[in-house]
Amino acid sequence: MSRAPLQLLLVEVAPMWRAGLSATLPDWIPQVQIQSLDSLAETLPWLEHHNADVLILDWPLARERGHGLLRELAHRHPRLPVVLLHHDPSPMHVHEAKRAGAAALLNERITIARLSGALYQVHSGLSVFDGD
Repeated sequence: MSRAPLQLLLVEVAPMWRAGLSATLPDWIPQVQIQSLDSLAETLPWLEHHNADVLILDWPLARERGHGLLRELAHRHPRLPVVLLHHDPSPMHVHEAKRAGAAALLNERITIARLSGALYQVHSGLSVFDGD
């Protein structure tokens, strides 16, 4: 079964993750387009002029900066699912992620097959939470 291409926006994701996703996701998601931003603060202005299907964000970095920007993002772009990456998601992290409006919280040690599946799931409106 052929899947549609996705436009991914990586925000505050470590350079190693960026490189890895850019190198491997095209094998799993046809015609994937990946855009990277260095900070959550850049995201809202960028989204005023560009589109993304899924936003991927490093959860510990977002958490340090507070949930305000995530909530504002969810308010301004309610159809944009946010996928948070965490090195060791726990039930507490899941609760916080859900409260902040995330569509997913995934373990950073996720396989590329599971990640690509999770991206399609959140894009179709489902939630995926590791550590729940």
